[in-house]
Amino acid sequence: MKKFAVIITLILIFVMKSTVSACTVFNASDGSKILAATNEDGLNTNARAWFLPPGKDEYGAVFFGFDDTWVQGGINDQGLFIDWAEEDSEEINFPEEGVYYKGNYSILYEGNLNEKILQSCANLQEALDMYKKFNEIAFYHAHVMIADKTGASAIIEPYKGELKVLKKEAGNQYMSNFNISESKEPDYVPNNVNMRFSRYYALERGFEANSQVTADNFRTLLESASDPETIYSNIYDLNSGDIYIYYMRDYSKPVKFNLKEELAKGKHMYELSALFNKDVPNLSKTNVNNLNPFSEKAAWVQQHLIFCMIVFIFWPVVLALRFAVSRKRSGKGISFRLTRGEVMALLISLLSAVMYFIHLKSLIKYGFYLRYGFKLYQEILLYIPPVIIAFSLMQLIFAVYSWKKGRWPLFQRILYSVVTVCFVYISISMQHWCWHLF
Repeated sequence: MKKFAVIITLILIFVMKSTVSACTVFNASDGSKILAATNEDGLNTNARAWFLPPGKDEYGAVFFGFDDTWVQGGINDQGLFIDWAEEDSEEINFPEEGVYYKGNYSILYEGNLNEKILQSCANLQEALDMYKKFNEIAFYHAHVMIADKTGASAIIEPYKGELKVLKKEAGNQYMSNFNISESKEPDYVPNNVNMRFSRYYALERGFEANSQVTADNFRTLLESASDPETIYSNIYDLNSGDIYIYYMRDYSKPVKFNLKEELAKGKHMYELSALFNKDVPNLSKTNVNNLNPFSEKAAWVQQHLIFCMIVFIFWPVVLALRFAVSRKRSGKGISFRLTRGEVMALLISLLSAVMYFIHLKSLIKYGFYLRYGFKLYQEILLYIPPVIIAFSLMQLIFAVYSWKKGRWPLFQRILYSVVTVCFVYISISMQHWCWHLF
């Protein structure tokens, strides 16, 4: 059992290493203004920013990441900032009362704790409490910086098997890709000094030379701490919600957003390469391209939800008819005994309806992600329709069998045939709609 746990941990570390990239994160405040910034380094150029407006018991926020949907960082409408940086792998003894975050959205997408924090927490302390409540496996090889609009900030990182909170003591705080707590030990020997420490020391020298909390100074700091693998850089004003985005180390031409204005546009996403016209068709500048085509088809959705209801009430109708017929013929009690074929038909039709209902609801909520090539949504949402088609074809076989053998009552055969035809049509329609997005 212990070996199994070790293997699982190694797998998780390997997987998460592809989601947290090398980067430099810092923030500073002067009593009236608080800015945070980050250089996101790596090899994946498919960087994206997606805006999710406020919902029920949820704050609005912008998230930055890549095509694996893992949130690298972002800011919410309460002025809470978060961003990660990779470091050496560490052992962590998570508390037994802690749980691994599973999300509460749908079985197709379990959710991400970083999203949860930005959508649920308004300040640093609430975010720290969230990390006490949930076990975050990214801490096996990364640390995170959190700051709020009051100027408070902290770095959370693994140290000697526990999570250590390093709160900001001066007017600024910064980190790169080494464990700060470990680096303070007398016998600490750094690895890869040039790669991991040069960016950290560049910020140290930069703040000593100019400690002004301005967008211009932060841009200079970002440029001094960048390296050839820097994909994008952000500056966040935690009070005003202004966001400056730089792409591929071009610090002369930022794209500026205001969080409040962007959230007012509704749920949408920008591909950074398209925003900066880096030889990519500009599909993201107009908000219409960010709409979910499925949620816009109100009549289509309504018709298909009605169909789901028909499928779910089909078998109660069949059982009610069975009761009426058996009682009329025998004058005795109810007989719910079904033939083997009817049992198989019932299971297949109910499975089809359940899968179809999940698929439909997921398209309504997550369909807009498909436009941007998020692999998680593509692979799941595009492969469900063929499975439903397979179930529908099995239903079709049972329907033909019922007519050929005359095993079921006439009305039951008619209803089952109608439901089957609808299933085949709808499953093919879903397949068409999914592929139509591409």
